[in-house]
Amino acid sequence: MSIVNSLLKSTPKISRLLLTLLMTSTASMAISTVSLADTINRNFTVSFGTQTISAPVRVSSVHPIVSKMVSLPAVNCGSCRGNINDYTYSVEWVSDQAYLDVERTNLIASNGGGGSQVWVFRPSAYTTGAVRNIETMIRHKGSIGGTNCDPLSLSNDFYQCKLTNKNGNAFPAIELEVGLLIIGNDVQPGDISTLDRELLSRVVTFKKGDVEIAKYKDVVKVMGNTTLASCNVNSGSLIFNLPARSINVVGDHNLYDVKSQAPSDAVRRELRLTCVGNTELNIQFTPMTGTTDGDKILQAKKSDGTNSSVGFQLWFNSSEWPGTGNDKLVKWDSQVTSLLPQATLSTPRPASAPDIIVNFKASYAIKPGTNLSASDAGAIVAKGMYTLSYQ
Repeated sequence: MSIVNSLLKSTPKISRLLLTLLMTSTASMAISTVSLADTINRNFTVSFGTQTISAPVRVSSVHPIVSKMVSLPAVNCGSCRGNINDYTYSVEWVSDQAYLDVERTNLIASNGGGGSQVWVFRPSAYTTGAVRNIETMIRHKGSIGGTNCDPLSLSNDFYQCKLTNKNGNAFPAIELEVGLLIIGNDVQPGDISTLDRELLSRVVTFKKGDVEIAKYKDVVKVMGNTTLASCNVNSGSLIFNLPARSINVVGDHNLYDVKSQAPSDAVRRELRLTCVGNTELNIQFTPMTGTTDGDKILQAKKSDGTNSSVGFQLWFNSSEWPGTGNDKLVKWDSQVTSLLPQATLSTPRPASAPDIIVNFKASYAIKPGTNLSASDAGAIVAKGMYTLSYQ
């Protein structure tokens, strides 16, 4: 005889991360001889698509959970005529100092090797809500300006790397990595928008002698949205194969009577849920083959599809419930039961118990007053559905 609990139906809050990088380049002309042809307008968009931040959270102060490369194209001075040695250029990388995470910026730079340029921005720079422990990183792996890059400065100026008075009328393309850092387990997602802020700018200025010929500014901005997926479930279907039992047609039926606690020989199964940031975690049960004795017994079917006089009872408990011996009898009425205690689920989970465990126990049962007969012998199957909802 067997009981099947199937068709997991999770309804999680969908965890999405959409991060878009916008870079626009505009030119400001310093003298009247610069023509409109020298104005460069370039727009670049990098989309990460849908990104799920799920348990266990990958916390790192150095390595982003997701990143992509984007190229800032070369800057050429269209008005710089004649000998290129008559011209010089300067390059400044201007960061928003109000929201630059200096400590983490230096940490990543020191782990990236000599000449690596990196900027990390706190979430307060670009969020409309209480985003926590999610920071934006922009990095160039290598020296942005070559060997002639002036000393790094973070505290006294508005740039990290500055090149001054270098000969030439063009500045090469730069490859940047843009990513998200999760810097703590207690993650709070939210909307991201930097459209009203300039987190990072590349400013290239061309001169002939002391006269400014043209200036180009590439602005890096970030926009998107982040949410968390609350739980990962290790199993979809639970199958209980109960051992055979003899039907004593005229004898005592206590073995099958409805019980308030699971018998010692009940068949056990468990679900493991890896969760993060939960405020709710609920379960409900729906019969698929009917019930008897109200909502206490799951109706079983014989091999010919007719109802059996013998059904099944199911108990469950959550590892988050306080105390022991706290099995609950499943009521097949779709009522919602919380698997969490009154307090919000702690994050991070303790290393000794990283998962939430839901234990199940199944046994035979008959409705009180039922008369069994030889026709009730044989294989029987019952089906029910459990639904997990969480956020």
